Amino acid sequence: MKKGQVTLGLCGRRYGLGFHASDSFVYLPPTSMIQAKILLMPASELERIVNKYFNRWFVARKNDIGKRKAKKLEQMLKKEGNPAKYVRERIKQEHEGVVKFWERSFEDIRAKATRGSLAGAVPRKTRGNDYNVSIYAYRTDQTNWKVECQCNENYFNGLKRGPKHVDFFCMHAMALLLYALQYPKRVEGLRTVLNKTNSKVRTFLKPEFVDDMTIAFFLLDRHILGRKLFDIDRAIIRRKGVAVYDEFFRYMFEENLYNAGFYVFVTKNIFSDTEGKFTPKPLKDYFESIANRLYDQGYRHNGFVIEFQGTEYETVAVEFISRRNQKGRSKRIRFVCWNGYPPLLVERKAVRKKIPESPFPKDFNPYANIEKNGLIFCDDCTEKNDYVKIEIARGNGLDWFKDLYRKHIDARNAHELCRRVKKNMWKRNFYYGLLVR
Repeated sequence: MKKGQVTLGLCGRRYGLGFHASDSFVYLPPTSMIQAKILLMPASELERIVNKYFNRWFVARKNDIGKRKAKKLEQMLKKEGNPAKYVRERIKQEHEGVVKFWERSFEDIRAKATRGSLAGAVPRKTRGNDYNVSIYAYRTDQTNWKVECQCNENYFNGLKRGPKHVDFFCMHAMALLLYALQYPKRVEGLRTVLNKTNSKVRTFLKPEFVDDMTIAFFLLDRHILGRKLFDIDRAIIRRKGVAVYDEFFRYMFEENLYNAGFYVFVTKNIFSDTEGKFTPKPLKDYFESIANRLYDQGYRHNGFVIEFQGTEYETVAVEFISRRNQKGRSKRIRFVCWNGYPPLLVERKAVRKKIPESPFPKDFNPYANIEKNGLIFCDDCTEKNDYVKIEIARGNGLDWFKDLYRKHIDARNAHELCRRVKKNMWKRNFYYGLLVR
């Protein structure tokens, strides 16, 4: 491995609203509701929707498809007969010759409700028996949320977060909730429980944000363009924001209760890569030395978030949060790395005064803004303004990246940076030795 080589960083797997509830972390990606609606919808209805909106999708995605792929797509459509049949065949190829995701519907779900939980059997997308799913605190009068599902997504996403248990609302959990909302008479004991408790089934995500066009675009994007769930989740939140969630969770997000925000689940947590398969050892050592120092200062790992959103430096960052709250919002420190760029630390503190949202300029360069004071930018996680401080931290293996730092921070900016911290002799000597000497 070449000196100064940096891994591809952290790749997003899912994106959505997350918050801390008692001893677990509850996570609600918006695509789970879309997948749930597809799972409950009869195949004939899916076929009608895809065929109806295909031309609109084709025009909207023309630039993404490209001329070569468009020509190939036209040939495939002539062979299959219509877009829906082509999508069905693509799903069949992706799921070992099985099209349960397309062919199963609400009639294949069995469910039972008690005062404590909503439980049922939900079809899986591939071969095998249905998944057993249980949702605790499924009503509007309950808040101690817990989800259990046998699917791989629920299991593996639970490992990505860290030591804290994750209650991940996968497509099967959402399908069970949606089933109880749309077909309450088919759920054993549900009406009796709701009448006794004078409550309703909580939606978590608003089903009405998923209309026919959203379903068609999801199926075509996913199975023709091959878009990742992470990218679709991001697109939905960017377009509709927190409005896709139940009003209870919207209030939680707006008031920043339980550290609610938009978090990322990653494909591989490269910093827990014990065998060094994905992460260069110097980067791993550097990260661990910074993380241990933050733990000693009272910070805790808070998952993964988007940093420098809307710029060419947009990436997934590892977040640490102070245990002491600052009247609602805690101080956050983020470790950021990219492919071909040296790592940075980003410190965020809440802005108390009310000012308009301040997004990052598209041409923002974090390396030209190291140690600058007075930077105020909106946070992707909380959608609120923060004071932002960017710096390079001391740590084991930092010298490994010296050439990369000097490549991305030219001599002029390096001397300017040293002048910014001239009152702090320790910092001035540190940056001078790293970037100039």
